[in-house]
Order: sequence, then structure tokens, then C-alpha cells
Amino acid sequence: MEKEPRSTPFLIIACGLTGTGKSTILNEVAKEKDILILTSDMIRKELAGISPAEHRYVEFDSGIYSEEFTKKTYIHMIEEGKKHILQGRSVILDACFPKKWQREKAKEGAKEVNAHFLCVQFTCPEEEVRERLEKRFESKEGVSDGRWEIYLSQKESFEDVDEFDSDSHMIVDTSLSKVDIIKKIMDRLKA
Repeated sequence: MEKEPRSTPFLIIACGLTGTGKSTILNEVAKEKDILILTSDMIRKELAGISPAEHRYVEFDSGIYSEEFTKKTYIHMIEEGKKHILQGRSVILDACFPKKWQREKAKEGAKEVNAHFLCVQFTCPEEEVRERLEKRFESKEGVSDGRWEIYLSQKESFEDVDEFDSDSHMIVDTSLSKVDIIKKIMDRLKA
């Protein structure tokens, strides 16, 4: 009996400010489609030699969140993603991807391993983001160190996503129905 050919894997990047719901939505997509998720929060802390449960509430663009350490984190995450894609597995890179160079490096990585590329840009009204981040900070749960002041700093330095065509870029508003957002992303992964 002949095996069916495997479909071409995807390299999907989450793009958007902290607290916009990237991880929540993409964890559901990953479960549904059996896609591996690599998170910048986990990789950053692994590279820094600290426990994922340890929080580092530092100023924006300092410590393990400095420009230099962030560059190291993104490059490592993209390289790890490529390794899994070469094994036939689709991968989600869960990070903010606020800079064009980061997003372009990911797309270049997808091309190098013959994967489809999709940038899913997450947006959400600020009042909802603030609520989410305050709840996250109070609970101290999860790996992320994101909080409201980080959101505001990211917003100032975030570079518009205008480098991709509509085939490789989509925008979702996470204040809308979670079920509809997940379906919209799943439909794009049927390529």
C-alpha cells in the first residue's frame, strides 16, 4: 500500500503586542492541527539558564529583554523551527515579532526548508489587553513577563507589518469570537 504524500509543512509566526491573545488562540490551533509551538518566552529563559517559572520584571529593552538577547532568542527560535520542519512537522513561532528583520528572517527560514509561511498578526482593543495583562500579572501564572508598561513600550517601537502580501499575512482581532478566529486561521492552513 502506497503512503499518501505528506503535505508541505507550515512555519507560522504569531505577531502582535503582548497581551493580544497570541498564545491562547495558537495553542488551540496547535492542538487541533498537531502543530509544534516554540515560544520566545521559553527559549529566552532557556538561553538565559533560568527556570520558565521565574519571572524577570525588568525595564523594556533591558536584561534578558535587551536588543542583543532578543536577537539571540529570535535567531535560535527560527533555527529550532527549521529543524522540526525538516522532519516534516509544521511549527508555530509564538513571539511578538515587532521588527521587520525578525519577520523577514522567519520567512527566509521557511523558504530555506521549503515550508509554507504565514504571519498571523494579532490585535485587540487596549482596554481588553490591559485587563488581560493585569490578571496575568496578579496570578503570576505562565511563562510570560509581559505587563501593561511593556505593552505600551512595545506599541511605540512596533514596526508596521507591510512587508508581506495577503497570501502570507492575516490579521485577527482577538476581542471577537475565539471559535471564529480559530476557524479563520485553520482555513488558511489548508494550502
